[in-house]
Amino acid sequence: MFRIIYFRLLPHSLIFVVLLWSISRCLYSLDDGTLATDFPGVWGDWSLHVAHSWWFAEQPFSKWFDARILRFDSVFSYPPLINFMSGMLLRAGFGLQSAMLLPCLMFAILLSLCLPVLFRRAGAGPWTAGALAVVFILAGGTRTITRLVLWDFAQPMFEGINTGTLSQVWMTPLFSLLLPQRTLLAGLSLGCAALLVAMDLKRRTAVSGLRSGPLALTLVMACLLPLLLLAHVHSWLVVMLVIGVIMLLDFVRSPSVKKDILRHWVTVVGPGLVISMFLIWATMPAISNKASGIDWAGFWRGSETGQSLLFFWIVNWNVVIPLMLVAAAVSREIRSDPFFLSGAIIFIAMNLVKLQPWAWDNSKLLVWALLLFGISLVRFFSLHKFRSMSWLAAVIVCIDGLVGLGSQMQSPAHRLTLWSSGEQAIAAWARQTLPRDAVILSPSHLDHRYWSYALTGRTNVQAYGGWNWTHGFAVEPLQSRVSIMLGDPSVNLASMKGMGVTHVAVPENVSPIKIGFDGLNRDFKLLGSFENQALFAVP
Repeated sequence: MFRIIYFRLLPHSLIFVVLLWSISRCLYSLDDGTLATDFPGVWGDWSLHVAHSWWFAEQPFSKWFDARILRFDSVFSYPPLINFMSGMLLRAGFGLQSAMLLPCLMFAILLSLCLPVLFRRAGAGPWTAGALAVVFILAGGTRTITRLVLWDFAQPMFEGINTGTLSQVWMTPLFSLLLPQRTLLAGLSLGCAALLVAMDLKRRTAVSGLRSGPLALTLVMACLLPLLLLAHVHSWLVVMLVIGVIMLLDFVRSPSVKKDILRHWVTVVGPGLVISMFLIWATMPAISNKASGIDWAGFWRGSETGQSLLFFWIVNWNVVIPLMLVAAAVSREIRSDPFFLSGAIIFIAMNLVKLQPWAWDNSKLLVWALLLFGISLVRFFSLHKFRSMSWLAAVIVCIDGLVGLGSQMQSPAHRLTLWSSGEQAIAAWARQTLPRDAVILSPSHLDHRYWSYALTGRTNVQAYGGWNWTHGFAVEPLQSRVSIMLGDPSVNLASMKGMGVTHVAVPENVSPIKIGFDGLNRDFKLLGSFENQALFAVP
């Protein structure tokens, strides 16, 4: 029993402890009821999740698969699984903090179980696999080393690391992506589980013979693939790419039994793929009037930061790419490894094409490329017995993430406010009072965590220019209209009604925003006021 716990369970706990500590500081309640976070990147994305969750939580079953959340004359699509889970927790009476964190905790457990097993399947020992899982989530660039060598060696380790040229690093999955992106946390965990099945399928093809009938595997994939799609589309695409590469390699290696191979893969993966296609049609309709963000831009990230290509990749990728190139050059097995080939396809594509005007979506797929390369490197080191080199590579890969983790652990809580107790109170009151089809006019110059948008689950006419997920929508005209209507609400009452606005939610004392309170107090009905927040009904 002790050996089972020591060799099987404790290695998995390494990654879980890191994830659990980080998640515990993502969203917590202060003594006065204020919800706060220690991570600046969390609030923006999570506020969208909360809004999405409230919308699911209050809709009847017939509308659970309608993915619309904002209605700026267009349909917005977003992977709904983790939002749906939070929404159902809210509907069941869980508080806001619990509803947001419990799904994260569940997927953190799944990731801590699956990620080390992936490395073990690639040839690592139990404890090495657990350590490599931590290395993966903490993998980053060499800006810590580079700063010490090229800048001020005597400067304290945790100071000045986020300034100047070296601030442009985005490849630390834990702090850059996993914490702000609950969808990526869900996608990575479910994607790792799907990859484990794919690795098993590779050994059970029709060429080598199945040790068990395909029915069990078919049922597993029929559940995993649709769940993965609803959790994170990018991760679903990665898994489908890996499966496709594995199938093509099977064709090349055994051309005489192509029909048997095709029949086997269609049998096992086909039902899950069909269900996924149906879910894409049902829950993720195309965005109308969407401005395309896809653009050709060779090695775009380095050029955008003003860095030379070599320096940029030294800072961001350090030894990962050189090691992968060496492994592919000297090892035929690695060159034909489906995880290496899939990672190379993703890596090259994400450096030639920008999926959106910003780096977020590219970065998610580059994290997957890092994981696929990591699996291939573990296999390479296990085949050629370069253990000392592999550990040196692992330390260099994760040193920046370790420094970031150490900085977070030694620093006091930042307590970046998400929603005060007053904002939560008026939002809870609005959820109970306002009809579900209410349309709220709220200030465009406040960020998208504003309580009327983030916590009520009602449609908001609010065009914050920093919305990454507007995907190219032209928000400036709507921002101007919102400012004009709020500046003189009585004169612009017809415009409000023309947009379907039924209520107005505004802060009572915010100097940068011009709000015509005289007109609101005179011609609009004040429904409620809590701690500097007011809600009016349109007459």
